[in-house]
Amino acid sequence: LREVTCSCNCVSVPPILRSVTPNTGKVGDRVRIIVTGIKPEEISASKVKVYFGSTVAVINNATNLSNGRDTQLNVTVPNSANKVVDITVTNLTGQRSLNSLKFTYLK
Repeated sequence: LREVTCSCNCVSVPPILRSVTPNTGKVGDRVRIIVTGIKPEEISASKVKVYFGSTVAVINNATNLSNGRDTQLNVTVPNSANKVVDITVTNLTGQRSLNSLKFTYLK
């Protein structure tokens, strides 16, 4: 892991994607992505991004989960020319998630 020190003197580590539900859908559908390493209050900074392939998705809202570690991101599925894409996330300091999750577009 590569750690980055941000302006608040905190240490930032890359996010880890836990799940996407559902992992299939159409453009405009809403999906829930569970991620570790991003806090809901960081979303408003507009630096946290969710990618479906190379396309940025709209983050509708984010909430802390009861385990105190994970955040649920509710996003709208963007357009894509591909049938299957990797979902990745970048955090406040621009670090890309350590892993990706697959999403399959339906017609």
